[in-house]
Amino acid sequence: MESVGDVIKRQTSRFQYQDLVQQIMKDPDVAAFIQKESLSPEELNRSISKFNQYITERDKFLRGDADYIARGYKPILVMNHGYADVSYEETPELIAAEKEAAIKNRLKLINLP
Repeated sequence: MESVGDVIKRQTSRFQYQDLVQQIMKDPDVAAFIQKESLSPEELNRSISKFNQYITERDKFLRGDADYIARGYKPILVMNHGYADVSYEETPELIAAEKEAAIKNRLKLINLP
């Protein structure tokens, strides 16, 4: 038989999960993606963790957070075999920096002091 404390802990975490799902579904980017892709309830359930990852990474990107690993890349939502997934696309700043670096690398100075 389970203890009352274990049952209460499990129910509390279930309520916290439902609150988290509600917050995720209220996000404008996530809601627009769901509407655009016409996701089924099954696909929504499979995608909740990816929606949460997207929101977390997007917020880090927008704040310019030092913990953001993919500098120069913006998180986007894409469909991947029946569920939403997070992908990253280059920002215009990164593209410009790469073009500039490519131009600088083409110039080689020979026999100059």
